[in-house]
Amino acid sequence: MGRHPKRPPGSSMVMARKYREGDEVVPGFRLVRFLGQGAIGEVWHAAGPGGTEAAIKIVDLSGSGAHGLKEVRAMQLVKRIHHPHLTPIVGLWAKHEDGTLLAEEDTALLASQESGRQGVAQTIVAPPEPAPRATELIIAMGLGQKSLAERLDECRAQGLPGIPGDELLGYLRDAARAIDFLNSPVHALATGTGAIVHCDIKPLNILIVGGAAQVCDFGLAHMVGAVRKTAAAMGTIAYAAPELLDGKPGPTTDQYCLAITYYELRTGSLPYHEQSAFGVIEAVRKGDLDFSLVGQAEQAVLRRATALDPAARYPSATEMVDALYAATMGEAAPAAPSRRSKGPRLAAAVMAVLLIAAAAGLAYHFLPSMRRAEPAPSPLEMAQSTQEGPSEQTSVAQAAQQASGKPKPADQSQTAGDAGSGRPLLAHTEHLLQQGQWEAARRELANVIRSEPNHVQARVQLGRACLGLDLVDEALEHFAHALHAAPEDASARFYFGLALVKAKRFEEAVEAFETAAKLDADGHLGYHSRPEYADAYLGVATQLADQAKELLGHAAGSGQSAIQAKASALLKQAVGQLDRAVQHDPKRSLLWSRRGALRRYIPDFDGALKDITQAIELGGEAVDKDLVFRGELRQRMAIRRETPAAQKTQLLREARKDFEEAARKNPKNADAHFFLAGVETLLADDDTKKAYASAVAAYSRAIETHPQWPDPWFTLSEAYYGRGTVRILLGQLREAAEDFSRVLDSKEALPTDRAEIARTLHELAKEFWKAKQPEEARRWNRRAIELVPDQATRLRYQAAEKSWEGP
Repeated sequence: MGRHPKRPPGSSMVMARKYREGDEVVPGFRLVRFLGQGAIGEVWHAAGPGGTEAAIKIVDLSGSGAHGLKEVRAMQLVKRIHHPHLTPIVGLWAKHEDGTLLAEEDTALLASQESGRQGVAQTIVAPPEPAPRATELIIAMGLGQKSLAERLDECRAQGLPGIPGDELLGYLRDAARAIDFLNSPVHALATGTGAIVHCDIKPLNILIVGGAAQVCDFGLAHMVGAVRKTAAAMGTIAYAAPELLDGKPGPTTDQYCLAITYYELRTGSLPYHEQSAFGVIEAVRKGDLDFSLVGQAEQAVLRRATALDPAARYPSATEMVDALYAATMGEAAPAAPSRRSKGPRLAAAVMAVLLIAAAAGLAYHFLPSMRRAEPAPSPLEMAQSTQEGPSEQTSVAQAAQQASGKPKPADQSQTAGDAGSGRPLLAHTEHLLQQGQWEAARRELANVIRSEPNHVQARVQLGRACLGLDLVDEALEHFAHALHAAPEDASARFYFGLALVKAKRFEEAVEAFETAAKLDADGHLGYHSRPEYADAYLGVATQLADQAKELLGHAAGSGQSAIQAKASALLKQAVGQLDRAVQHDPKRSLLWSRRGALRRYIPDFDGALKDITQAIELGGEAVDKDLVFRGELRQRMAIRRETPAAQKTQLLREARKDFEEAARKNPKNADAHFFLAGVETLLADDDTKKAYASAVAAYSRAIETHPQWPDPWFTLSEAYYGRGTVRILLGQLREAAEDFSRVLDSKEALPTDRAEIARTLHELAKEFWKAKQPEEARRWNRRAIELVPDQATRLRYQAAEKSWEGP
């Protein structure tokens, strides 16, 4: 069977676009980039109020007939329904033919027209009043990073047949949860409480958002029981269930669509022999689907999920995904690419050495956890080394089983049902787990689970084996099964929390750990307080800090005190989370270091200094970084206006000691050399020439070590600019000119504002003139003039050059 077209049968013709980039389609939303087009409208990436982003769907009601009104009705149906894996509807507007926006009640009246046609409301007392004429429906929705269809294209480009199984099942589990939520009869609808069927589940309508999946595009969403007979309502036929083709969707319709979606995303092909629309419809009606590109176990699951009789399918979409997990458990599958992504480096700490006053200032920067999109380390990452921070734990087995001399947690799990015969085997698998033989333990435990699905201890051990193999989603499933059978089992709750930390679901992990602690209130099981609990609080703190960083980025230079106050509140919440982390693991230096860094931005300099000092005293392999941070903190405290003069000098000398000690402990620490250069310049009092020479040497070491130092707080341009500035003070004009040439020729951002750089270059020009090097003086003065942002300064520099030359 060959590969099928990228666009499945039933795709629509392309219409001319009505809008352009930059158009404000509704107040507050400006179109940024065209994303795609469907049968009745366009989808755009838009900039929203307050720097937010959204997807804007523009539905043409004038030329789409009943289908456009169905879109109105569907949006009215779902706009107030919220779920973590449903793309949120943030706005809904109808446009009058004259371009004005209709009132909300008039938009709702449009929906009632469609409802009346379809027989949804059967007890109308009086005929509805005619709705105003609307020509467009504007829908603002959450914006995803990419659809699963785009992710499939990426995998194909890498030579893979489809999305790797483990990654794909993680996304489909999220989608299944959203589908089951929609399909639950709990939603407040016009006719009472009821369920909703999406009717158009397909790869394009499942978005990746922050490593998770969200179901979007509710244009065909439908109350169970409503009558739908138009051909346009059947969804994309390549994924449509047979009952959907007949206009009779039901509770398992979306499950069918999700099964077809899974097969295409897994294999790169649709399960049809015939590619035409007619051939697909015939295959769907007859149940003639070809799932031969996956294993027998997966085929069995897909055949049940796509049974012609809707009642023969799985009770829920989540149970179908559970079955797919079980079917793929023992099969070799491509490893899922990591979902971690490292974001761009945030603003580095900059020291611009001022020419005349020989003073240094530090640009705003964030601590390491806030400068990266990279999440906090997880317990499994701890297991791979003995480094400072979360990595201080020696192995997964020890991190998960040692409890300060308490009995091993795994021994506390209770088994549902009679499992006595499994005890010797479980003792053996426990030994395998402690030896780190994850795959061997997984194979043996899978056999136990097949015969005893509700064996709690076996489920917990199997989940631990999956964690050791980095199969996080699978581990979560096993722990969830264990908790379903034994919700009061502290061991299952604890390991569930470990898996949630690994999945970066930190708030849920906190809840799991706190529940485990409550279940072991007297501490005899070893779960009342654990070092691993700190990882969940650290993760929540990091997320709060990232939110604060983003807010501060929006408020930078704008004086938006409300945003700054909100960011400060988030940072205080993050500090509170780290307070709890420190309580559980007071010996981990990383926690003190992170809390100190957050306190520095509240700002609470005294508290930050105490925390970072405690981190240094606890030691670890990153002490040099903590010393740099403490030195930078002391330097910042020294240059505050309110700091007394005597205290300023003392703080700067202590900062110099910190930077020197950091450089001694790790000569490759580029940040230590960079900040040492700045503080040497500030302390140039008794022997100015010697201090400046030391600063130049420190800048040179910073430049030399910069390429090998991971994520430095400064750019090479900043280091060259600082060294060039000090070289002017030493009279090393040629060398200074070389440094400034590197700054101006670099593709990096300028190290400080253009006016400041222009002043420095103008001073260099004057020094060249005094040294009787007129050509160099003119050259650098003209480069200064090129950078000057205002006409008055430009004229002043030109006049200065004329005065040097004389009458």
